[in-house]
Amino acid sequence: MKKLFLYNTLGKEIQEFIPLNEGIVKMYGCGPTVYNYAHIGHMRCYVFEDVLRRVLLRDNYDVLFVMNVTDVGHLESDSDVGEDKLKKQSALEGKSVKEIAKFYEDDFFYNLELLNIKKPNIVARASEHVEEQIKIVENFIKDGVAYKLEDGWYFDTSKIDNYSCLNCVKEDGEVQCRIKATGKKNKADFAVWKFSNNGGEYEWETSFGRGFPGWHLECTAMSMKYLGDKFDIHMGGVDHIPVHHTNEIAQARALTGDLVANYWIHSGFLIIDGEKMSKSKGNFFRITDFEKENILPISFRYYVYGFAYGKTASFSVDALRAADVALKNLYNFETKIHFLKDLKVSFVDDNDILEKLEKIVDEFDSAIHNNLDMPKAMESVWNFVKFVNLNLFKLNPDKVLDCLLDMDKVLGFNFSLETPIPEEIVLLGKERFALKQDQKYEEADLIRKKIEDKGYFLEENKEYFVINRYHG
Repeated sequence: MKKLFLYNTLGKEIQEFIPLNEGIVKMYGCGPTVYNYAHIGHMRCYVFEDVLRRVLLRDNYDVLFVMNVTDVGHLESDSDVGEDKLKKQSALEGKSVKEIAKFYEDDFFYNLELLNIKKPNIVARASEHVEEQIKIVENFIKDGVAYKLEDGWYFDTSKIDNYSCLNCVKEDGEVQCRIKATGKKNKADFAVWKFSNNGGEYEWETSFGRGFPGWHLECTAMSMKYLGDKFDIHMGGVDHIPVHHTNEIAQARALTGDLVANYWIHSGFLIIDGEKMSKSKGNFFRITDFEKENILPISFRYYVYGFAYGKTASFSVDALRAADVALKNLYNFETKIHFLKDLKVSFVDDNDILEKLEKIVDEFDSAIHNNLDMPKAMESVWNFVKFVNLNLFKLNPDKVLDCLLDMDKVLGFNFSLETPIPEEIVLLGKERFALKQDQKYEEADLIRKKIEDKGYFLEENKEYFVINRYHG
């Protein structure tokens, strides 16, 4: 098994990945807050998480992946002020909070399907794990880690050594992204339970007051429930670093005295016109927006492979169109190899050519294990395609397909599901080939014209022909 190296935000460097238990990887990803549609900025993060999971599965690890769904407790501001996002959307749409959560959660997972992102092994909803969160708050109060204010119970960050271990502190020592609310002991202190007595949905009666859990509490409760006090990988977007993930670590330390995960891995922002894509600004696209542009939704997956996952990436529809054309040409390549395989021709293996082919696949393998370097991996994919095309009738198509489908275990393009060449086009190809064998070249050229008019073209030598699609 090749060694895997990942950038660990916790250590602020690329480190070799070593699981807690040999052959087993436990990982947790911060999922959606289901008060509105997920946009492509969110989807970039979930693609990267899927790639990491696929690399681990390809390496024959037994992977347990848990993702949360926030359907309660996420206020409008990370500073613990404002309305609950779902309750606010409930009032806007005139639906119950439960209906809002169900609708947007279903849409989220539909988007994952469009991008061929594997569904988590466990989907954990915050509203279904309130009992676990209440027990944690009780522990915090008992241990003197939480203190009471007028609007709720707050976590005392001064009780935790090295609170800002994820590097969310400015040079002047000021903790980012917080507001010093009246009564808080420290600027970084955050709510673990907010009081509410509106008699509405998603409020719970407890020994320490009626209300609902703070946003950060759910991930601590659910990750520990399903993955244990310590697991391997915690994932999310870079926007989670300064507040949400920092607070998760603090909560875990208060409970167990240890970090909850060994590796903290984060996806960068997706920007448009120089600004972060966000719902509040309204400058976002959804995956389903591209279908009307005749762009395959999964082409967005290809698009984000052009950027290092942890860096900021810029989005444009024109660049996505180019990615769409490129992906369709990859599908075309795969179909061509299937076609060559279906000719049932006996190929004599050329060891020198096979070695060169396998070297390219090794380069792909090295790229994905070097901090998920997908730009380099895609460069290897196209080197593979170019090499096969140059040696099209010298390579056993079974070997080519095996290599391609092995790479697709990580790429996630579903090559094996590509629609075959229509029988009508295949028959025209066979007719042209027979005419050429009989040296009836003018008639053969007319057949070629028919094939091209239908959006296909031929690659030929004296012994074989292969049909290709035109794309873009």
